Amino acid sequence: MTGAALIGLAAAAKCTPLLFAPWFIFRRHWACAITVAVVALVANLVVDLIFPSPTGHFRLTEWVHHYPGAILHKDYVPGTWATGAEFNHSLAGMFSRLLPGQWLRIAWLTAASALLALAALPMGRSRVPPPRDVFVFEIGMVIALMLLLSPVSSKPHFCMLMLPAWALAREALSRRDRILGVVVVLTAVAGLAANKDLVGSAIYGTMKWSGIITLETLLLLFGCVWAHGRIVSRTKAAAAPNDATSASRNFTDLQR
Repeated sequence: MTGAALIGLAAAAKCTPLLFAPWFIFRRHWACAITVAVVALVANLVVDLIFPSPTGHFRLTEWVHHYPGAILHKDYVPGTWATGAEFNHSLAGMFSRLLPGQWLRIAWLTAASALLALAALPMGRSRVPPPRDVFVFEIGMVIALMLLLSPVSSKPHFCMLMLPAWALAREALSRRDRILGVVVVLTAVAGLAANKDLVGSAIYGTMKWSGIITLETLLLLFGCVWAHGRIVSRTKAAAAPNDATSASRNFTDLQR
């Protein structure tokens, strides 16, 4: 509940952490899901009580009108925001730089739906009962999706990818998982390629425009899905001999 309240405060400052609420619902932590939403709402309203808006409207109402309202409008172009196109590294931002306008919206909606399905399907495999270790990588999926599905994600937002990156590196080393090892190495290379001080402004500009930061996030999302699946598979394999032994004992008892 403490974690849910802190996530709610984060959602009050920037909407994308609300993505944790459906994850809590999926895991049947109903009180946590409600706490995220209530804290986010109350924190916004408290600001208006202390510092009333000069317009006379709730700031939350104005935010809904200017931002989610604009995104849901049929004329909205994905990736469009109050920033330069090269500074938006969300999925919409990358597509807005690389795709022509007539395909942009379709590609964005298709890719966003595919990523949600990629994260949701493996979670469903371990729903009852989930091993505790999978929660680390499910949280990693949520963090990656927050950045990818946001209308705009600037470079500083991606610092929180250090959490799933370290978790994947630890899993790769402890399990000698080659797939995860490749993911971690490629992610590290992509991170270094997005550092202007290391590669120079010319290479950095090209890499940033082509979507290297977005691709890095996609790699970490895939890594979390892979690690999640491996943990679930090991858990099922470990339980199988016990199930077979139990079934054999039950059959022997019936014979007796």
